[in-house]
Amino acid sequence: TIDVVRANNQSSAYVRPLIFRGYNTLGVDGRNCPVEVIVASVPWGAYLGKEGLENGVDVQVSTWRRMAPDTLNALAKIGGQYVNSQNIVMEARDNG
Repeated sequence: TIDVVRANNQSSAYVRPLIFRGYNTLGVDGRNCPVEVIVASVPWGAYLGKEGLENGVDVQVSTWRRMAPDTLNALAKIGGQYVNSQNIVMEARDNG
C-alpha cells in the first residue's frame, strides 16, 4: 500500500485494499475462484472537513442497526457492510 501512495505522490491519502474472489465458476462456492487484490488510494484531508474540525458536527442516533455478529464478520471491513453504513449516513443527512 505504501507503493500505491508513493506512486500517486500523495502525502495524505485514504487507502482501501479490496480483496475479493475472482472468476472461474458461477455460484456461491468460491473455492475454485482466485483471490484478487486491488489497492486504491485517494487524496484525503480532514474526514469531516475543516469546518467540522473547527466547529464540531451534528450527530443523530440512526433507525438503522448494524448487522448481527453472526450475520457477517462484524470485525472485518467487508465491502457489503458499507451498504449499511451508507443507509445510516444518508438518513442522517436527509434529517439535517
